[in-house]
Amino acid sequence: MSPTPSDATLEEITKLINFETVSRDSNLPLINYVSERLNALGIESKLIHDATGQKANLLATIPAGDGTRTGGIVLSGHTDVVPVDGQDWSSDPFTPQIRDGKLYARGACDMKAFIGVVMTRLDSMVGTKLSEPIHLAFSYDEEVGCIGAVDLVAAITADGLTPRGAIVGEPTSMRVVRGHKSVNVIRVDFHGIAAHSSLTTQGVNAISAAADFAAFVDAKAKEFASAGASDEAFIVPYTTTTVNQIQGGIAVNTIPALCTLHFEFRSIGADDPVALIENFRAEALRIEAIMKAQNPEARVEFAVLA
Repeated sequence: MSPTPSDATLEEITKLINFETVSRDSNLPLINYVSERLNALGIESKLIHDATGQKANLLATIPAGDGTRTGGIVLSGHTDVVPVDGQDWSSDPFTPQIRDGKLYARGACDMKAFIGVVMTRLDSMVGTKLSEPIHLAFSYDEEVGCIGAVDLVAAITADGLTPRGAIVGEPTSMRVVRGHKSVNVIRVDFHGIAAHSSLTTQGVNAISAAADFAAFVDAKAKEFASAGASDEAFIVPYTTTTVNQIQGGIAVNTIPALCTLHFEFRSIGADDPVALIENFRAEALRIEAIMKAQNPEARVEFAVLA
């Protein structure tokens, strides 16, 4: 097969790039376009919206020749792109341009080209007597934490589709990547009690509590590296965790009443991400108990964002 895309494929990719689906904005115009294309071929789409109704995942099944809708392969891609604000583009990022044999645009590589190829092949997929079904799974908000994919996977499970595999069209330097660490993003809000810094016993220091939690995360990171399971297929062959954002305090002479911490962990297959989340949650509860001993009004909120 020629590495050069056909005119029809380039036309489809261009249509998709023209939809400015930056993560902060709606992706519905693109999703509705895909849904209409599928509907014209007799393929029904399921839209799974976010809480605002302004974004949606799309799930559709092209059945096998014998009508089977379960099993088969998922073709998966995300519809959102990262912002272009403040970036020095030499051409309009949402108007694709070919220069020196390469296509330049926001999302050209990541990852509307893949979705465009899939869209170009819809007629042949529908018109072929497939030996197994093909499922299309297009998500929103991948760039800000794979948020849409959570409900998309839930819909695949609820519908009992049980696919045997998935092809995710991320480019990965044009190499086949067979696995990915589990990505988990967690926010922890430490609600202390404000007081003047000269009256420390009257307050509960939210930053100190967050610092204790950050130390626990760092200790877990060292534990994973020194004594944890490993998988040499990864560049970093063990589970990692790190605190990446922290905000707290309002003045140098005030005991901080609030501190918010964001951390993530990326686990290999040998480590159960659900169990790890509960381990981190238990530490948050331990710290909360210490805070409450100082003042019952203090508390800790633990939220899994992705």
